[in-house]
Amino acid sequence: MEYIILGHVNVDVDSIVSGYLLEKIMTKKGYKASFVIPDEEVAKESEDLCSKYDLSLYQFKNRQLKDDAKYILVDHNVRDVPGEIVAVIDHHPVLDGEKKDNYYIEEASSTACMIAMDNEEYLNKHDIELACLATFVDTASFHSTKTRKSDISWINEMCTKYEFDYDKLYVDGLCLTSLKDVDEILFNGFKEYEFDNFIVHSSYIQVADKNKSNEVVDAIIDKLKDYMSDKKIDLYVFIVYDMSSFYTKVYEISKDGIDTSEYNLYASRGNTVIPDIKKKYC
Repeated sequence: MEYIILGHVNVDVDSIVSGYLLEKIMTKKGYKASFVIPDEEVAKESEDLCSKYDLSLYQFKNRQLKDDAKYILVDHNVRDVPGEIVAVIDHHPVLDGEKKDNYYIEEASSTACMIAMDNEEYLNKHDIELACLATFVDTASFHSTKTRKSDISWINEMCTKYEFDYDKLYVDGLCLTSLKDVDEILFNGFKEYEFDNFIVHSSYIQVADKNKSNEVVDAIIDKLKDYMSDKKIDLYVFIVYDMSSFYTKVYEISKDGIDTSEYNLYASRGNTVIPDIKKKYC
């Protein structure tokens, strides 16, 4: 039996590292498993950061989905696939439907750290560093509301054990968005959500200082208004993270106008912002 591992659409660093780690672990355990990235494009920010840590995506992007394979989802729990989903490994809440017996879901900082913590004996130093990187990135270097305290302890333990550069991982984990090209960042971190036929699209940017980014944000909002007029969706959620104060501003764009909400912290999109959106609109 062949198993295909899939991250979410528009894979980010956590999806990529989780898929890579799970493929390695399953192969060492004797399973036929392969991580596949079927997306035509991967966010340049994610691909560049993986490349910086010596993880090339080339091999994963050249693989195909198969109808007769069994599928394992990592870092998400809903996706249309051509075969049977036999397992889910994720750290996001189940927002559409109920958690099933084959769903391995924890309120962890990243899916990669969930996988690595339970399987360290199958991984080498480079693999562990990638799991640390994914955890820094997915929590904005532990400033996100999704951060689990025990994961910080694990990261500190791994950095000491393997002599990783904690400061480098911390800075890379902040993932500041380049604001040079509005069109290029318009759909940064793009994801789709659906709750009882209420369809939401979302993206975000992480800026050094929101007050110095207002013109770019205004330009993005104008373009997203046009995007809404052409799409059959109910809401576009655009999030601006100010990494100087770890403040979050959410723009809720509908065909009727724009509402905004704010959090005086780094509000995780999957664990905080989108669940709040669901409560508000559904």
